Amino acid sequence: MKKILSQPLTKRQIQEIILVFFLLIVTAVISIFSAYIFSTMDIEKPEKTQTTYEYPEELHEFIELYNRITEGHYVEVEKDILIKGAMEGLLEAFEDEYTSYIDEYENYQFQQRVQGQYRGIGISLYDNDDDEIEITDVFADSPAERAGVAIGDIIVGIEDEDLTDKDTQFLVEYIRDSDVDTVTMVFLRNGEEVTLEVDVQTVVLPSVESEIITKDDYKVGYLTISIFALNTFQQFRDQLQVLEEEVDGLVINLRYNTGGYLSTAERIISAFLDSSHVIYRTEENDEEKLFYSRGSETKDYPIVVLGNSYSASASEILIAALQEAYGATFVGTQTYGKGTVQEMVDLDNDDALRYTARIWLTPDGNWIDGEGIEPDYEIEQDPEFLLTQDRNLDVQLQKALEVLLNKLN
Repeated sequence: MKKILSQPLTKRQIQEIILVFFLLIVTAVISIFSAYIFSTMDIEKPEKTQTTYEYPEELHEFIELYNRITEGHYVEVEKDILIKGAMEGLLEAFEDEYTSYIDEYENYQFQQRVQGQYRGIGISLYDNDDDEIEITDVFADSPAERAGVAIGDIIVGIEDEDLTDKDTQFLVEYIRDSDVDTVTMVFLRNGEEVTLEVDVQTVVLPSVESEIITKDDYKVGYLTISIFALNTFQQFRDQLQVLEEEVDGLVINLRYNTGGYLSTAERIISAFLDSSHVIYRTEENDEEKLFYSRGSETKDYPIVVLGNSYSASASEILIAALQEAYGATFVGTQTYGKGTVQEMVDLDNDDALRYTARIWLTPDGNWIDGEGIEPDYEIEQDPEFLLTQDRNLDVQLQKALEVLLNKLN
């Protein structure tokens, strides 16, 4: 190996070195991220920068190996597959469950969710056990709903494409990349084919729902946030303004909310606290930084927050801020326990890199990673509620209403 490394590099090898280096050091090829897997993560959006790297000594052996394989193997080597495998291996060796390489399709799916909108028809779908493309949800006021698409429909064709041997990824990419405003789709419904014309538009994903619950002569605002997408704060702000005109207190439901954009969570917290309040802290390279609310006033009505073991990342930041800085009460079960912040960057090939950039702490300086946030009232959910969705069986919500009414009395 020493003999090999002592040989001068050819012009082609130097070009390969530059290619491999920039592919491996992925932060040099970033373009702005738009956020999930949705997976559990707090996302920050790094600025695109131009960085010049010196060729690191520790990559000599890897690059020599790469060159020997690509130039000396008896069959032609697919370099993109080789590089992708090397990158995945690099991240796997890193042993951080939140640092990972994300392929183009997963990246697209993730980004459309956290962007809060996408080009499509307004459905959720999956590949069922029979390898069929089955619709699991039709969004309200979407092109699919207006066209008459129904939950449980099996998509068997679009335009001239037979989808019986295709999967959801094919269909999503077909619609995403189409340049038409309307598509003809064929559905299998109760054993019969149904053909519908469906518009292709920008579909806004709802991430906030609200209602007013009247109990014991009090009006309680019940506000559910399902994800912290780019457009979540606008939905939240509009609905909170309506609620605040009538309600005496607020229940914020973050159960099953696994995270999203950290900046969105910051804006929601700032709606309740003025700028004198620390809402979270971060640590990076042993340096701690305090983040303050950007709000102009601190609300004076009682708040109860609902969460469970699926409440993670940005949800936990919101719960901790309201619990420690606002004085809200947390009802439910222990949260997920994710105390790190990820950044996500798009690579030149439309794949993406997600990596851990720093840890975050609660306003009081607590690190909840691996432990979660302990509720003020720990209430296990009634399994019957999960089956029936009967509001009266939602014991966590009922406890939240009880706590809220006690604060009002």
